[in-house]
Amino acid sequence: MKKRPISIKIISLIYIMLPLHIYAQIAYFSNTPFGDVATVITKCTLHAYILSILWVVVGICIFMVKRWSWYVFLAHSISMVIWNCYFALMNPFFPIVLTLTFLGGLFLITGFFILEPIRAPYFNPRLRWWEQEKRYRIDLPVNIHYSDSETLIQGKTYDISRSGLFFTGDLIGPTGTFVHVKFDHEMLAELDILGEIVWLTSGKGRYPRGGGVKFGAMPKDQYKNLGKILNMLNFR
Repeated sequence: MKKRPISIKIISLIYIMLPLHIYAQIAYFSNTPFGDVATVITKCTLHAYILSILWVVVGICIFMVKRWSWYVFLAHSISMVIWNCYFALMNPFFPIVLTLTFLGGLFLITGFFILEPIRAPYFNPRLRWWEQEKRYRIDLPVNIHYSDSETLIQGKTYDISRSGLFFTGDLIGPTGTFVHVKFDHEMLAELDILGEIVWLTSGKGRYPRGGGVKFGAMPKDQYKNLGKILNMLNFR
């Protein structure tokens, strides 16, 4: 599988490493050598520990790229703005330049994540290309059997992977319906895969009329064998 975008990895790493910034500030303002870790740690306050943990947690959330991750990031950004403004008011001795620099960097990162191309993968799993199985553009005759009725729909695959396929044909909804997927091909004839209809299209966009079927859990050997067969068929 492909890896996450470099921008997400970099920002995640920045957040995870930010506790070092707190450590450096404490060492600097307490006139403690940076290498004297034990002494610096003893000078850390409770809120310093909490802030450090929060930075690491948010960094991990950013890296996970889930819908709730984006909300965690946004809530954290807002709380950091409020906290730093409060801290600057309560501690006038603290250099205002440092506060403004920190807030400026925070605003830049927050603005970056609000942009549609960056925000979209957090809300649409289909856009997380690094999580997707390799898809093969293979035309395979396939029959869709509906689990709750005797309905049988014949069609073919537009593309397919080990985790699902796009079915070209008059697929009946609604999404969330469970079906059995059976292939009319000698190398795949023994497979009877339980799947779920996860999206439908009328054929007016990028894909032809049909819909996406996500495969359910299957035995490990069957999962590996399906991948090998698809790879073989792809080079025929």
